[in-house]
Amino acid sequence: MPALKKLLSKRDVNIIGMMSGTSLDGLDLSFCRISYHKPRHRIKIMKNGYYRFDQELKRNLRILTSNAEFTKSFVKQVDDDLGLFYASRVKRFMTKLGLGQVDLLACHGQTILHQDKRISKSKTERSTTWQIGNSSRLAALTGVPVISDFRSGDVALGGSGAPLTPICHYHLFGKNNENVAILNIGGITNITFLPKKSRRMKIRASDCGPGNMLVDQLTKRLFDCDYDKGGRIASSGIVSRELLSSLKRRAWFRRPYPKSLGREQFGDAEVKKIIEIGRRNAISIKDILTTVSELTVISVMHYIENLPALDKLIVCGGGAHNKYFMTRLSDLIRESVVISSEDADVHTDYVEAVCFALLGALWLYGEPANLPSVTGASKQAVLGRLTLP
Repeated sequence: MPALKKLLSKRDVNIIGMMSGTSLDGLDLSFCRISYHKPRHRIKIMKNGYYRFDQELKRNLRILTSNAEFTKSFVKQVDDDLGLFYASRVKRFMTKLGLGQVDLLACHGQTILHQDKRISKSKTERSTTWQIGNSSRLAALTGVPVISDFRSGDVALGGSGAPLTPICHYHLFGKNNENVAILNIGGITNITFLPKKSRRMKIRASDCGPGNMLVDQLTKRLFDCDYDKGGRIASSGIVSRELLSSLKRRAWFRRPYPKSLGREQFGDAEVKKIIEIGRRNAISIKDILTTVSELTVISVMHYIENLPALDKLIVCGGGAHNKYFMTRLSDLIRESVVISSEDADVHTDYVEAVCFALLGALWLYGEPANLPSVTGASKQAVLGRLTLP
């Protein structure tokens, strides 16, 4: 196939990275020009865009990520609907910005199941991860080849399939003269440590804790708001030591690093437990939110304490807009500079979309994208699956 042969020969490639995360709010898109270069590929971020999920799709995705019962046909329906949503928004994005040639779409998909055997009580379970978003529909309706299903290859090799962004952080933020950590506060927090003068295999990374996931759900339940804008509610309360101590006894917190986390730890069941503990101990709803926000910070610090002294902590994701998180991190990591990724020239809301654009490029270049020391896989592997239009 001449078109495929031409694509595989490219070293300068235009890719749209697509990311929809555990917060289930919508789709982030980043149009990037990626050029092959050693040791770090060159990434030029051209345009970014965001599209909210419509209410029906969002509701159905929440059902799939909950413990509710549903039929196989329902799973397939939502998979198809999400593929249609992705395709329509990508086409709108391309038309609105007048994008010329797009060589690839690199689509993370929507995670509806993620279980890391390293934090499971059973020693015989395998890690499991499942992302939906019908790449065949996406490719057919946009006319652009799609790289998707990035996590399955790592899981097939005994890994957890997460986190995958550390190799991308190396290309985006690595410095030869600084110890740098990149903290993504999305639905889940994950952190990547890039030691100065290090190569890829020296990278350390792990998921840390709940990020915005618990805070957002509690804000909705307790205050009827979608999220704690700017961390204002959390900043107005005080930390409950009883509740914080209870949360720190959870299995996910005590398991060794590296590990990966998901809605299985921070979904509806956990929210109900937190509210019940609050009621039982007469903790105000403001203090519940402050305490759970503090849990996000403490779980990050729990990991950072095991690292060499940082010169810089770069924060990205929606949590970078939360002043409670940023203030507490600055208070607790006094020896290093805490900045948002925008100060490092990457918009805080689109770092993960850029990362998946880069993962698409790594597939094209035939380069391994996983780090076995991070995911637990038996070896490195080229990740992703090609779907042609």
